[in-house]
Amino acid sequence: MAKKVIFLADCLVTQQAGIHFYAHQFIDRIINQYTVNQYLILLPHPYNKLNVDELIVPIHSYLPLHHRWRNFIDIPKAIAKIQPDIVIEMAHFGPFRIAPKIKRGTIIHDLTPITNPNWHNQLSYLMHKLLLPKIIRRADFIITNSQFTKHQIINQFEINSSKINVIYPSNSMTLNLTEPSLKEKFLLAVGTIEPRKNYLTLIKAFDQISKKHPALTLKI
Repeated sequence: MAKKVIFLADCLVTQQAGIHFYAHQFIDRIINQYTVNQYLILLPHPYNKLNVDELIVPIHSYLPLHHRWRNFIDIPKAIAKIQPDIVIEMAHFGPFRIAPKIKRGTIIHDLTPITNPNWHNQLSYLMHKLLLPKIIRRADFIITNSQFTKHQIINQFEINSSKINVIYPSNSMTLNLTEPSLKEKFLLAVGTIEPRKNYLTLIKAFDQISKKHPALTLKI
């Protein structure tokens, strides 16, 4: 039987890092694999890069912290009008205040807002510390992008492992291996350049590795 599915996907238009790319890949996979369902992406402004209808619930910059409170007021109102079968939050902060009959899923990319608060602003830490346990407990299913995060969730919140599915990001990068610079042996690290990605440790480790493997290079 066909299901009506809503993706809460602010991260498609508010971010340009890993969560953005994961969300795009995830939605694209779902809509192409399960074509019988009806899909809708809820966003603060248009994205128009996926073959899915979009519902715009704007973020009003003139309202203090509206990007947060919108999750508890505006988005639940929009969902109630549509009456979907499933709602999937793409970036772990929700869904909130939806009818019990609606199946709710959330994608947990990592637990760093509560395990490493020094990497996030104070408000983000407090909101996640307060709400993430409830989000995880109430979710009908949880999706993570790694086994590490799955085990963190199980250990931190005592969640049954059967509730959590690991769906890895796809490798959509295309490398031209005919170029001379790419014929060498190398280690490749892909990610934003920021302290929490721990490149300092990577570089120190590579410094040790390169002593035994001088032909190996590191590409970030």
